[in-house]
Amino acid sequence: MSNSEVDCIYGHEGTKVQCDSCRPPMITDEHLKYLDELRESGETNMYGAGSYLRNEFVISKAEASHILSYWMETFGEDDR
Repeated sequence: MSNSEVDCIYGHEGTKVQCDSCRPPMITDEHLKYLDELRESGETNMYGAGSYLRNEFVISKAEASHILSYWMETFGEDDR
């Protein structure tokens, strides 16, 4: 098994750490790109990024928390 075929954190075999089938449909590439860019900007500590998400995408606090948690779990993955 190569490094690119590590079992996903939810037990799906032969996938990345978090595979596409594990990604909730409400989380878009746009959300993840925004968080990547926010981190790069250094504008905020990423634990405080939820309010930035809420303002940018007009979503609930719970939705922002869910998106941010997913981003943190998968940060650094090449194939997010």
